Amino acid sequence: MVVASPHSGRTYPPDFLARTRLDLPALRRSEDFHLDELLTDAPDLGASLLCATFPRIYCDANRAATELDPGMFTEPLPPGCDSTSPRVRAGLGVIPRISA
Repeated sequence: MVVASPHSGRTYPPDFLARTRLDLPALRRSEDFHLDELLTDAPDLGASLLCATFPRIYCDANRAATELDPGMFTEPLPPGCDSTSPRVRAGLGVIPRISA
């Protein structure tokens, strides 16, 4: 069994923090706050624990790597990207376009 916490990362890259207009408390609203800490006993019970260290607002580990918004890139996306998924259209692709 694998127990995953893909949205509780709290390591915000400095370049990301320098470019955002949101303060840290606003950014942290996208986290599954401390879920990773609630799951720390999973390995003691025989499960593997997989936790993202980066925040969901930076990269959403629950999205397909191909869910990219073409409006966020200067070059065309490679073939096979799913730029029309409902999540991408809502601004919530693997790299979120919106943050609040």
